[in-house]
Amino acid sequence: MSDDPFADPEICQAVLMDYHRHPRCAGVCESPTHGGEACNPACGDIVKLGFQVADGVIRQARAAGAGCAVSQAAASLLAERLEGAPLAEAAAVLAELEKMLSGQPALDAALLGNLAALRLITGNPGRVRCAFTAGQAADSAGIRTVDG
Repeated sequence: MSDDPFADPEICQAVLMDYHRHPRCAGVCESPTHGGEACNPACGDIVKLGFQVADGVIRQARAAGAGCAVSQAAASLLAERLEGAPLAEAAAVLAELEKMLSGQPALDAALLGNLAALRLITGNPGRVRCAFTAGQAADSAGIRTVDG
């Protein structure tokens, strides 16, 4: 038996559906210092992320948008994971997410936290685009390049 709960596809699916039905960090960021938006033109998913960054830490992260269960769950998962993270860690999370979604082996799967549930969709290129819309919104906000 694996110590990795996300090795079980049923657990991954349950996590994704829970985050879709009960989004975390949903809504509009109070006093955002950074914001980004991305659209998946293939299916119309829209993800908007707002961040309040102070002293090199993401103090608040909020996700909003419209689209399929995967895109909206990914936005919720990402906002929850980045809230409270130092900027260097946030950049590492985004890099690790990108690797996982592109099918590369994870170097630090623990860094992803619940985002690891997205490995369920890595064999489906259409769903990968849906999931990575959240990462593109974070990149649009400049989270990987913020100095603090």
